[in-house]
Amino acid sequence: MALTTYLTANGTIYSQKKSGARTHFIHDALGSIAATVSDGGSVVNKYTYKPYGELLSKTGVGEDPKFLWVGGVGYRTTGRRWAEKYVRRRHYGEQQGMWTTVDPMWPMESAYGYTKENPINFIDWNGSRPIKPNPDRWPQVNTPRFIDCRSDIKEFVKDFCKKLESFTEKQIHLLARCMFLGVLFARSDCPDMNRECLVKCMKRWCKEGNLKCIRGVSEKAGYSPPGLPNFDPCDPFDKIILYPDMEGSTFLPRDRPSRKYPPLQLTFIHELGHSCGIDHGTRDINRQC
Repeated sequence: MALTTYLTANGTIYSQKKSGARTHFIHDALGSIAATVSDGGSVVNKYTYKPYGELLSKTGVGEDPKFLWVGGVGYRTTGRRWAEKYVRRRHYGEQQGMWTTVDPMWPMESAYGYTKENPINFIDWNGSRPIKPNPDRWPQVNTPRFIDCRSDIKEFVKDFCKKLESFTEKQIHLLARCMFLGVLFARSDCPDMNRECLVKCMKRWCKEGNLKCIRGVSEKAGYSPPGLPNFDPCDPFDKIILYPDMEGSTFLPRDRPSRKYPPLQLTFIHELGHSCGIDHGTRDINRQC
């Protein structure tokens, strides 16, 4: 099988090289491949698409690249029926116009919905949230997205992400300890952490993540899924939820003395650990780290 290499810049795939021949990609406003062009400048194929990704027409007899509809952003064609596209961590079905797996944040987010039913004006480059396409830079995200969060929380997270870029090995070790101090039960049986992978994961969250703050009473101070099937611990789950009204309030864990929820800043760091695949280490509620 011939090896295919790709030329990318700022997150956009511009061309591929296979068997010594380079093919260049022409994108439309959404980031889809509208045409392929040979190294000599001749148009090889032209493509148009239906709103949810199905191929509407093709002219030309050249080989199709793996990246077509929204291919400039990295939507890869799989050849599988009902799951025709792979978008980094989720499969998407172009015939039904929906994701094939439930959003782990459901019911707070749509279970299977794609770009809030607006695929002409939005893309979802990693299966986490709709964004406006930007032809000069894919994707158009370099900082976390905040939803209904207090200004002090926003500033803390932004400052944390900025400092993370220059953390020393000692600071990384202290951060790992801080994550576990945010847990509200007895601290034992903590899983080992790959610190290099942890930092890579957190840095990626700082560029792609969503932090949503929800008012009202909750049984938790925050939430993020502690990993998904075939979860890559170096690749974060993007969504973290905090419950500001629970900060400092008392809760009654089962068979444990009553305790108070920590500051939201500490809860955020703890949930960021979950986002990067760190679980509490045991299913025994009395022995969680």
